[in-house]
Amino acid sequence: MELSEIADLGTALAAIANLGLVGFAGYQIYGLREQIRVSKEAVETAQAATKAAEQSVEEARRARVDEQAPRVITILEDPEWPPYFDRNRSGMPGADGPRLLSNESRRSSTVLDHTHEFYFPQDRSTFLWFITRGILINEGRTTARVRIEGEGQFIDGESPLYSDLHIEVPPIAGSTTSPSGLHGQRLLQPGKVALFEWAIGMPLKHWTENNYSGPAPRKSSNIRIFDSMEYGTDDTTTITLTGRPIRPIKGRESAWQMNRYKDIQAVAMPTQRTYGRD
Repeated sequence: MELSEIADLGTALAAIANLGLVGFAGYQIYGLREQIRVSKEAVETAQAATKAAEQSVEEARRARVDEQAPRVITILEDPEWPPYFDRNRSGMPGADGPRLLSNESRRSSTVLDHTHEFYFPQDRSTFLWFITRGILINEGRTTARVRIEGEGQFIDGESPLYSDLHIEVPPIAGSTTSPSGLHGQRLLQPGKVALFEWAIGMPLKHWTENNYSGPAPRKSSNIRIFDSMEYGTDDTTTITLTGRPIRPIKGRESAWQMNRYKDIQAVAMPTQRTYGRD
């Protein structure tokens, strides 16, 4: 074999060797990528398992809390009808104004019947408001601290929602020297019932919105329920007044009249609970 042939053979063998090395390196890279993929999937699986375990622990904790924490339900009577009409007010009370349920507000308001007429624009900012009563029942195992946000107060009396039995005002939470207690909170013991009245309203212009189509006008407040701070639950029940208490007078532009029929209702929405660790 001549030297040139030997050189060519060596070159060919070297090329083959290089190809083998390249192929081996490629195989190693593929294997490394597979290892990375498998490791990544294992990490993701472990993370998902950890998250699921944490969720299970949290759900179990909340279930234990739910068993012990107060469980207060809200039931509303029908709103009083007819409503109140106050020409001296154009909105809900501010920090310094008379409360809606005060004697002053009641004296300055007129109870209307279905024959009363309103004329826009002069009456559009005048205040139309309602009083609704309701009861709170603590069906839980521990004492709740309850508060009505906005224009609400606890009263003593009877309610058709509770077999017309007399209901006492629940005791104040916190210092008895404060007229409103701890931020207006009252203590509702297990099995006890509290009677409250709630007032809310809007200017006439808002009661006329969506009169011919769409959702009826509405206005809401919240009832807050707390536990004794041992479990850290914080419940919110939204109470909403909705309806169309006034209607346009046919054939008369910008003229409105009280609805002949009671087109107003009060609704207590499902309670939303948050927990101390949320």
